Amino acid sequence: MKSSREAAEILWNYHNVKHELQKSDAIFVPGHNDVRFAERAAELYHKGLAPFIIFSGANSPLTSYFGQFEALYFKSRALELGVPEEAIITESNSTNTEQNIREVKLLLKKNDVNIQQLIVLQRPFLSKRVYLTLQKFWPEVNHLMDTHQYNFDDYVGWFGDEAKLIEQLMGNTKRVALYSYLDWTVPEEVESEVVEAYRFLKSDGYKDNFPEDVINKLRAKGVVTEL
Repeated sequence: MKSSREAAEILWNYHNVKHELQKSDAIFVPGHNDVRFAERAAELYHKGLAPFIIFSGANSPLTSYFGQFEALYFKSRALELGVPEEAIITESNSTNTEQNIREVKLLLKKNDVNIQQLIVLQRPFLSKRVYLTLQKFWPEVNHLMDTHQYNFDDYVGWFGDEAKLIEQLMGNTKRVALYSYLDWTVPEEVESEVVEAYRFLKSDGYKDNFPEDVINKLRAKGVVTEL
């Protein structure tokens, strides 16, 4: 490992799970603060890749400035881009990925909507963890992940801070490695090259900002929390 940039690119490529897209039953966008994914959902809808879009999410500290729930904010952008209202389903109770999935499943069941394959839109640095969470809580459905064409430099520009993006990648690396011990994802053995990159960045002064309450839950189970 020669540089922090090289290590960050390794983490980026690991987390940036994306699949070849096929015509699916719906487009699913779990909520967050990057409205470009509402625009991507509208683009895929207009290409005929799915008959409707599901936007899911309440609010977080990062999206309080929206002035409305994430799902509704994303819906408004999709409407501006010509997606008809009847082709959009929203769920605005959830505040994390597991809740996104559970709430959407309940909503679809209530409306007697059968889903076999979903296109799931997610930010590149979170795609791996969201995919593992979907496999845990919605295993009966085939999930096609899409992160658009954003590369590391694109997202540094969007974040406005390379160090913050690197620390997001580090935190998600640790989550991927450890969340299955809490039954929050399916297990994933993190590749040795990825662990090496994580450790290189940590030695270079970057932090993973892993939640202390989660560390305590893991330690109570006897889980080693260092990668």
